[in-house]
Amino acid sequence: MKIRSVLNALFGLWFLFTPWLSGYTDPPSVIWIYGIVGAVQAIAASAALCMKKGDSPPNLLTLITGIAMAVIPFTGWSLPLPIGGISIILGIVTMLFSFANLGARK
Repeated sequence: MKIRSVLNALFGLWFLFTPWLSGYTDPPSVIWIYGIVGAVQAIAASAALCMKKGDSPPNLLTLITGIAMAVIPFTGWSLPLPIGGISIILGIVTMLFSFANLGARK
């Protein structure tokens, strides 16, 4: 569970910095949307590290942010294809890790 939570935190940080990595910072709402979702995921995944079992609100929150990561590239705030594709893949992986963490007992 700890490795998945660390990876989810790193995915959140990647998502937080995605607009600057891609050079796509216009309109400013892109920065806010990606920044908020990435920061919430990084904080929630870090908080999940402190939990003894997987059924916790931070793991549920990382599941929700993973869904957002996978869906946002299909909205009006889409990024160029390579970066948007990575966001979709990382969002799906985040969802899988979060589901696994929700079922973890250690």
